[in-house]
Amino acid sequence: MDEFEKLLLKAEKLANEMDEKNEMSLELIKLAEKCDLLNPDVKNLNDFCEKVKEIAKRNQSLALSIVANSMAYFALQLSGYQTGYQGNEKKLSCFALTEPRSGSDIKNLKTTFSEKVEKVIGTKTLVTNAELAEIFAVLAKCESGSVLCICSDCHEVRKLNVSCFRGSGISAVKFDNKAEIVIKDGIKLAMEVLNYSRPAFSAIALGISEKCLEIAINYAKRRKAFGKRISDFQALKFSLADCMADVYSLKCLVEKASYKPDAFKSAVCKLVAAKTVKKVTDTALQVIAGHGLMRGCYVERAYRDAKAFEIGEGTSEVMKLIISREF
Repeated sequence: MDEFEKLLLKAEKLANEMDEKNEMSLELIKLAEKCDLLNPDVKNLNDFCEKVKEIAKRNQSLALSIVANSMAYFALQLSGYQTGYQGNEKKLSCFALTEPRSGSDIKNLKTTFSEKVEKVIGTKTLVTNAELAEIFAVLAKCESGSVLCICSDCHEVRKLNVSCFRGSGISAVKFDNKAEIVIKDGIKLAMEVLNYSRPAFSAIALGISEKCLEIAINYAKRRKAFGKRISDFQALKFSLADCMADVYSLKCLVEKASYKPDAFKSAVCKLVAAKTVKKVTDTALQVIAGHGLMRGCYVERAYRDAKAFEIGEGTSEVMKLIISREF
C-alpha cells in the first residue's frame, strides 16, 4: 500500500469525527505532506485535481484543506517568489482574501499593508485552514495599490461554526503582523491564482458528485418497493441518467480547465460544478430518503457542502459575469 492509499483510508475513517467536532486532523495533514500534496506544482494541475477528486470521495473537508493550501504556493510559483521561500514547502498555508464587509467585491479592501513598517493590519473571514496554518497569504491594499503578503503568523484566529466543510479550519483571522514576502499587484495575482484553484475546487465537487451518484445507484438496485427494485422505475432511471450525464460533463470540464487554465474555462468549470453537485446530492438524498438525513451518512455531509460551491472562490453570479465577457 502506497502513501496515497494510506491517506485515502485514514481520511475516510476520520471524516465523520472531523465533521462532528469541526476540527482539522493534524495526522491527515502530515499524511498529505508525505504524498507531496502540500506544495503542488502549478504546471501539473491535472494530476493534482485527480488526487483531490479521490480524496473528496472519502473526506470532503480534507480535500478543501488541500486545495486551499495550494493557493498560497500557486501564488509563489506564479509570481516567481518560490525560490525565495524554499524550506517552507511542507508547511500548511491559507489564502486570506474575504473580508467581513466584502466578499465578491475583492477590490474593496480594508486590510492594509504599511510599507514603512512592513506590517499587515486588518481582518479576514472564512479563511480555510487558518486553524492550523503556519503560512498566511494575505491580500491587502497599500499606497501604491495592492499587495499579496506572506506572513508566518497572525494576531488572532477565531474558528467559525460553519455547517459545510466542517473540519477544514474555516476561521476569522486578525492580522497585526510583519510580512516576510510582499508581492506587488496583489489583486491581479489573486485573480490569476483563482484561475488555477477553481478547477481544483471543482474537482472536489466532481468527487462528491461521483460518490453520491454511486451511493444512489447502489441503493436503488437493492431497495425494493411495489414488488420490484426502485432502479427499475423509469422515473428514477431518467433522474439518475441525467445526473450521470452531468457528472460526465463536469469530469470533461475539470480535465480541460486543469490542463490549460484561464479565466473563462475556470469560470465555466466552477459554474457547472456548482450546479452539478447541488443537483446530484439532492437526487441522491431523494433516492436513499430518510437514511440520507442521518448524521454520519456521506450524502448528508455532501448535501450540506454542496451549497458552498455556489459561494466559495467566487459566487456563481461572478462566474457568469466572467463568462459574459466573452461576448
